[in-house]
Amino acid sequence: VMKPKIGMMQGRIYPDSMDKLQVFPSKRWEEEFYEAQNIGFDFLELLYEIGEHQDNPLLKENSINGLEILTVKSKLSMVSICADFFTEYTLLDGGDEMAWSRLSNLINKAIELTISVIVIPFFSKSAIETKEDLISFLLKAEGLISKASKVGVHFCIETTLDAVTLYSILKSTKSKVKICYDLGNSAAFGFDAPKEI
Repeated sequence: VMKPKIGMMQGRIYPDSMDKLQVFPSKRWEEEFYEAQNIGFDFLELLYEIGEHQDNPLLKENSINGLEILTVKSKLSMVSICADFFTEYTLLDGGDEMAWSRLSNLINKAIELTISVIVIPFFSKSAIETKEDLISFLLKAEGLISKASKVGVHFCIETTLDAVTLYSILKSTKSKVKICYDLGNSAAFGFDAPKEI
């Protein structure tokens, strides 16, 4: 039996701020790789967040080699990116073209780093609240989703919609998007997590 891989998001060991849930740990981000491995984690989810800290390697040119060396030294792999940036810079109808450009660039970074998952949390200004919102996003993103999927990068979306609605939309649209099912959010929204799963 294969042991499941256990991961953690950047900023959870050494948060720069306790006021926000998802903040890139600008002062100690490299150190966090080693500490996560010491605690027993197998991988670290990189954070592409709103603050756009200048130290974030996902925003720097020529930072890929440094990240790869860090993962080898810390024995901690990179599997996913949480694209929290898009909670404020929406990809939904009326969204900024800059946001779409950023998503395209993020796919390229994921390819370079052989990261297989980009999580897009649709909350805050980007909350998907209706079936129509999600269908509209999937239609607009179809080209990028397909391009990413062909090279082994998968989009996982996180929304406030219930599992039955999500499943029916993904089945009817035949989208290659995956679901990031957050148990904490599920409980907060009043969903019956075991039943939904």
